[in-house]
Amino acid sequence: MFGPDLDLNSRQFQRWGWFRWLWVPYQKSLHHRSFLSHGPFIGTALRVLYLFTWLGGFGVITTMAIEFLFSVEWTISSLAGELWQFLVNHSLEWIAIFCGLELGAMSHYLSDWGSSIYKRLQSQGVYGLIPPSVLVKKPKNTTSRRSRSNSSSTSPKSSSTSPKKSSRRSRNSSTVGNSRKR
Repeated sequence: MFGPDLDLNSRQFQRWGWFRWLWVPYQKSLHHRSFLSHGPFIGTALRVLYLFTWLGGFGVITTMAIEFLFSVEWTISSLAGELWQFLVNHSLEWIAIFCGLELGAMSHYLSDWGSSIYKRLQSQGVYGLIPPSVLVKKPKNTTSRRSRSNSSSTSPKSSSTSPKKSSRRSRNSSTVGNSRKR
């Protein structure tokens, strides 16, 4: 109900029932399997902060409505102080809740990553395990003019011609090079 797939129209999202609209902005702002939704510790922390932001907003609105309607002497600062005292007094319980949420999320991360690796192995073989940045082809080295002129004399066309013609070509290329130097 509080897992990483709240960024999709998933079972976890559907389980929120009437309150699933709370997670629509979360879905719109995060890509599925991004570091912010599926990252270890950060994903769970972000979901907890997101939910507490909504709860805090509803708390402020409710407090203001009760103050206005019933003339009760509640202030937002006094309620915030009591809430802070509650969190401090029960800090071990909150840590245990967070660890439980994170362990559930980690099992989901490992399942997602494991299935992705398996699918890549099925489709691409062992090369699917190598990061794409390693597999990028290196650009071809550009050769100098001198090496190009030397390689043109050994090109396949020149090997099919007679030896006298190929020597003339190499002499012509050397004279052309000499005339350019002058």
